[in-house]
Amino acid sequence: MNRISSVFKALILLILVLSFACDHKFRNPFDPDTEIKPDEWAPDSLKVVALDDSHIWLTWTQSEPQIEGYQISRKTGSATGFTLLTKTYTTEYIDSLLKISTNYIYQVCAYAGDNLSNSCTSNTIRTFLNAPTNLDAIAIDDQKIRLTWTDECSIESGFRIERRVGSGSFVQIAEVAADQTTFDNTGLTYGETYTYRVRAYTQINQSGYSNENSAQMIIHAPTIISATAIDDQTIRLNWTDNCLFESGYRIERKTGSGSFAQIIEVNANSTQCEETGLTYGETYTYRVRAYTQINQSDYSNENSVQIMVFAPTNLSVTAIDDQSIRLIWTDNCSFETGYRIERKTGTGSFVQIAEINANSTEYEETGLSYSEIYTYRVRAFTLNNQSNYSNEMVDPRHITDIDGNVYKTVRIGTQVWMAENLKVTHYRNGDAIPNITDGEAWENLSTGAYCNYDNDVNKVATYGRLYNWYVVNDSRNIAPTGWHVPTDAEWQTLVDYLGGSSVAGGKMKEAGTTHWYSPNTGATNESGFSALPGGERGQFGDYNAIVTNGWWWSATADENYSGNAWDRHLGYDSSAVYHESPIKTCGSSVRCVRD
Repeated sequence: MNRISSVFKALILLILVLSFACDHKFRNPFDPDTEIKPDEWAPDSLKVVALDDSHIWLTWTQSEPQIEGYQISRKTGSATGFTLLTKTYTTEYIDSLLKISTNYIYQVCAYAGDNLSNSCTSNTIRTFLNAPTNLDAIAIDDQKIRLTWTDECSIESGFRIERRVGSGSFVQIAEVAADQTTFDNTGLTYGETYTYRVRAYTQINQSGYSNENSAQMIIHAPTIISATAIDDQTIRLNWTDNCLFESGYRIERKTGSGSFAQIIEVNANSTQCEETGLTYGETYTYRVRAYTQINQSDYSNENSVQIMVFAPTNLSVTAIDDQSIRLIWTDNCSFETGYRIERKTGTGSFVQIAEINANSTEYEETGLSYSEIYTYRVRAFTLNNQSNYSNEMVDPRHITDIDGNVYKTVRIGTQVWMAENLKVTHYRNGDAIPNITDGEAWENLSTGAYCNYDNDVNKVATYGRLYNWYVVNDSRNIAPTGWHVPTDAEWQTLVDYLGGSSVAGGKMKEAGTTHWYSPNTGATNESGFSALPGGERGQFGDYNAIVTNGWWWSATADENYSGNAWDRHLGYDSSAVYHESPIKTCGSSVRCVRD
């Protein structure tokens, strides 16, 4: 029992020693028996506000009432430490005689006796006198420039306006009252350039300068004048107004290569004028200038227009189906009454087939014959005049080769074939195909070549040209774009569709004996293929069998004989189609089938 009492007494003594060893600076001196840590009685919610260019207002809160007062410290600019400013007994303070455009940071702590709380620190605050912004300078008559700006400050006493003439130096020309944001500078010299800047000021300080802005005392010329014919006798002018104070505009016109002469004056702020009673086909050139009671601007750009119904351009023709086509063109006239569509069938003459309304740029025609070649052109018209023709375009249901030869086409079953023999003398890429007239030279060929039967170019229009198989097999391609020389299998598809080899020849041959030798057995041409007997050039270069026989290459080589390739053969005395494999150096006709 005595041992326990001794331990208890020792513990009490230790607590008393530790208690007297405590740092009493952390105690509130008005309540010495209660310890309050520095952060528990520090000021809170410190706010700083710049009142003007030399005063900053501090306010804060305090939750602990048992204090004596507050210490206020300040750090200026880039200084590393805080400097004590003052002590106060209230929760606000105004710091004065500060430097403009300087950064300040404040600390406030509470004190009681020689005990200090933790401090409360402000954000950085800057004394200010903000410069005006968005300065603009605009000439409002021949002798006056108006300045406007944005006021960025609420404490200025007013604004000082400075001006530079030409390349001279800035000098102050005026002071205006606080909150004023406009100023008119009068009595200026026409043609001179003036540059301005503005700054705010107080009784003690002044702000930096605004942006600089220049204005020339000049009547700026109109720009972007355009002249547009709006009918056979009228032109409309439009331009951009670049001046705020013109009295009006003077319009000048030149006819052809003549001289300019004034034709009219229009009111201020007008940007459009129409002139009527003009001569169809004549070219007129215009220019415009602004004027005041004292001065006038330079001229605008010049712009010319011809009183003309301009022809449509970029005419294109596309196939809709086997019997229909669509025409589309570019409208180059703003006042046409409509368009006249003309069509030529084969080698005949153009005839008008339709008139359509103004501003239309599309036309469809139906019920066309698939075996005919049609050519189209378009012209615009008004009540009094009409344009030249557009470009001519050939019915795209037919094909044109790289040389410009146009071929009829025909649909037979699922295939579309040329209805004429090929005449081309160039590969698709533009390379020329050699024309070999000498028989011995022809015999020794191992590359592509063509010839005219009997070397007679007059036979080409009817019977086409003869080609060796090397042309057919050349990667540069002999067929027009979108077409190809048929394979042996594609020839067989045609023959089978027409009833087989024994009768298909009659259905493929042109009927009658105008181009075929009599009796032209079985020829009905019910397929529309219109086969003609172009003859052949033999492997030794000799010509034979024109008007009696025709041979047409396939793109397929004979798999059994490397020097041969498959073709089809029709004769004057048979309705059959013959499947043959002549030597590749032979000259035969070519028909193409659509891809």
